[in-house]
Amino acid sequence: MADKITWEFKDFGGFWLIDEEYLIMTGDENGAMSGDLVEAENYSTNPNMVMYKIVSVIDETKDLVENISENVELFKWIYRKASNWKWGYIKYSRKNDDIFVSNGDLLWMKNWDKVSFSIIVDEKGNKSGLVKEITQRAWDQLKWAIDFFKDNSRIDIFKVAAEEWARVVWPKEVLEEVESLEWKIEETEILKRKDLRELFTITIDGADSKDLDDAISIEDLWDDWYKLYVHIADVTHYVKEDWNIDIEALERGTSHYLIDNVIPMLHEKLSNDLCSLNPNTDKLTLTCEMLIDNDWNIDIDRSEVYESIINTNFRTTYKEIEEIKEWSLIKWKELLFWWEIDKDLVDLVDDSNKLADILNKNTRDNWELEFDFSETKVIVNEQWNPIDFKPYLKYPSHDEIKAYMVAANRTVSEKFKSTPFLHRTHLTPKGELIEKLNEILTILETNLKITTSPSSSDFSKLLSEIEWHPKQRFLEKAILLTMQKANYTHQREWHFGLAIDYYSHFTSPIRRYPDLQIHRIIKECITNKWELPEDRDYHYESILEHVAERSSMQQDLSVKIEREVNKMMWVKYMIDKIGQEFNWYFAWIDQRWVFVELENTITWVIKDEKRYSLESVWEKAILFELKDSNWDSYNVWDDVKIKITSVDEVKMIINFDIVK
Repeated sequence: MADKITWEFKDFGGFWLIDEEYLIMTGDENGAMSGDLVEAENYSTNPNMVMYKIVSVIDETKDLVENISENVELFKWIYRKASNWKWGYIKYSRKNDDIFVSNGDLLWMKNWDKVSFSIIVDEKGNKSGLVKEITQRAWDQLKWAIDFFKDNSRIDIFKVAAEEWARVVWPKEVLEEVESLEWKIEETEILKRKDLRELFTITIDGADSKDLDDAISIEDLWDDWYKLYVHIADVTHYVKEDWNIDIEALERGTSHYLIDNVIPMLHEKLSNDLCSLNPNTDKLTLTCEMLIDNDWNIDIDRSEVYESIINTNFRTTYKEIEEIKEWSLIKWKELLFWWEIDKDLVDLVDDSNKLADILNKNTRDNWELEFDFSETKVIVNEQWNPIDFKPYLKYPSHDEIKAYMVAANRTVSEKFKSTPFLHRTHLTPKGELIEKLNEILTILETNLKITTSPSSSDFSKLLSEIEWHPKQRFLEKAILLTMQKANYTHQREWHFGLAIDYYSHFTSPIRRYPDLQIHRIIKECITNKWELPEDRDYHYESILEHVAERSSMQQDLSVKIEREVNKMMWVKYMIDKIGQEFNWYFAWIDQRWVFVELENTITWVIKDEKRYSLESVWEKAILFELKDSNWDSYNVWDDVKIKITSVDEVKMIINFDIVK
């Protein structure tokens, strides 16, 4: 029998709750309105995971406004992707006759804003809504969030995240569990692990990183053989399955990194302290120990995964590693985090340089796809207003760490290929997208083409062959847009971008739930001599599909929030730039919009369709005509000078004219 409850149903600014405790997902409210007495049913197949939906309304609230002509109710976004325009509907009754809205004011509304509107009836008797004003912002309804971020100069950043329904506040039951966690590591726990505290170990991260979840050690063995240790924080020692901390981590799915701020997947006590591999501190880890032979291959059979305890000797930054290589940071000089460089560190940096070259050569030989697009770094002042935008500096040591993490992810995935697992899957590009790419390649006279059943090597060769093309960056973008999106799956499939059969995310359990999930499986396998008991095997088979879907969904949400925060910052940056001129180039054209980009990575879209003309070649995303004082033709990647004419911070619009 399904577990049923009877409680009052409440709307908390878009969060549907029963008795302020059980969250009801949108779509599971079954017509209930705030204040109703409802019966709800737990429909989770996992006995340890509660997921309620409303079965029936027992007693309706009497507070509904009957006069819908001037009603004030919830407004929701609905995206109509097929035609790239937006519409929404206003929920005003229990029936499925909600009022649809399509006027231009939709562009500046948010999910769950309360609005006043009028009903319009056309000659056919069809009703639609005309929004008059926003009477209450969704954010203003989230009183807990206002209190939580009161007097916070970064509140605009968290507003964006909250409006996209990121979980920005910890439930009280999570805080209670976190408070109970102990810093002390018991001696019995140490004795059952491999003790690597005497092994020279370092972390390499950004200078402002706080959640350090990976560390490395390297041993130069003999005749170009190496032993690489990748140590990963053992989060599962502190986060037990189906604890409130674990359930909340799955809900969040990932940490959101927003301009030197983080909305973490795990509470800060875990992410920045207990689990973070801070230097000169004993830390519990899972270690992937890999043997790399003189043919540059990882010997999977002789590699190991085990529980360990480490004590990192140095915390270093990417920049410092490069400076050590170049001898601009010399022996005995003090590092950013207060330790002086010694011979062990210099030797490890030297070994790392050689080993990473070996691993990267191997992946290139295997036709791994490598794209090099700069991410945006927003420079802010003390009030957290943007003052500049720059591409993130990328050092060769970034590629070193990437090579080690990919090696560990691949090794772990292959070692546990017979176990229920989560996989990182990247499917082969679809045929219709390859056709569009081939059209672009033909128009740009590259004499290159991709077959309709491509291999990773086909795309890898294409990327190398366009390196000297005058529109290289545009072509790289076109190739990237041909790729399918990588997702998490419970069934193993080929990873097209990395050109490998086995790949899972193992290296970031502090900030990604899939990594935490497979750590739990790995530890059970180790405890049971590499074979899960039948009941645990069935357990993981029953939950992993849901974990994969939830993790993929939250991954997409994180990308969207980051994009919206950057957009907000771009608008803020341009507010006092009206009348100023900038050099932009046309970065991309799709079926409806023209994208322009500044050298400092600010990207914007021309949304006014009246300003450009649909040419037959425009559908190939190459040429278009833009109307300013007269019709002028432009190609993608053409440079153009523009003048900012106005900025609307509410509607998030930057208007500009092209300067002759």
